[in-house]
Amino acid sequence: MTKHLDPDRLLPSEALVAFVAWLTTRREVTTMSVAHDSAGPAQLVGDFIAVNQLRDPRPESVDHEIRQPEYPGGQPFPTDSAAVLDQARGGGTNLNPTP
Repeated sequence: MTKHLDPDRLLPSEALVAFVAWLTTRREVTTMSVAHDSAGPAQLVGDFIAVNQLRDPRPESVDHEIRQPEYPGGQPFPTDSAAVLDQARGGGTNLNPTP
């Protein structure tokens, strides 16, 4: 029998590691970059949140810049966190890249 962690006790780092581990077990390829629409990955985040009964991200969390590792070769393309959050929740936000 598989044991599941209590969602209220799951550390953010554990959720990130589990999400990436789950991605590596899927037969489908998930491509993420500034040149690709983020709707697919956002939907996967929403699926992961739902199946693990995690709390939805706080709406105000998208108004704050989350620190990112150094980006080799320059600054990363700015993300539209609000749009990604909306898509993860099943919204209809258009996430086509606009480099």
